[in-house]
Amino acid sequence: GIVLWLLSAWINTSQFEGKLIQGYFVIWRVLVFGLPSILLVAGLVRLEHAGRTFLPRFSMLAGGASYAIYLSHTLILTATQAMGLNRWVAQFSAGVAQCVFLLLIALIVAYSMAHYRWLERPLHKRFRQLLKS
Repeated sequence: GIVLWLLSAWINTSQFEGKLIQGYFVIWRVLVFGLPSILLVAGLVRLEHAGRTFLPRFSMLAGGASYAIYLSHTLILTATQAMGLNRWVAQFSAGVAQCVFLLLIALIVAYSMAHYRWLERPLHKRFRQLLKS
């Protein structure tokens, strides 16, 4: 799955000029990135069923924060694009640009995990207490 995902990134860059991840060529995007994604998820599920988990504390927190990631990623990506990140990154090589966007992904995940831990979880706990009384 990981090798196919890296191959997908190369296909996106060399065959589609990076436009797959920009929302163009939807069918191709699903085919090129979908299969590796399915294999990665299937592999992680099989590992979990075998009793092996990858970074269990991180996985639990990331799983809890998955809805926050889902909600925040489009807002953060749109905001950074509006602030000119894409234009700024375009002046660098593809490798540097990929590193910048990997860092942005890490920041989105970190923000979402913090949001979940310090905002969502306490609010859920408070609402459950209110419903019990």
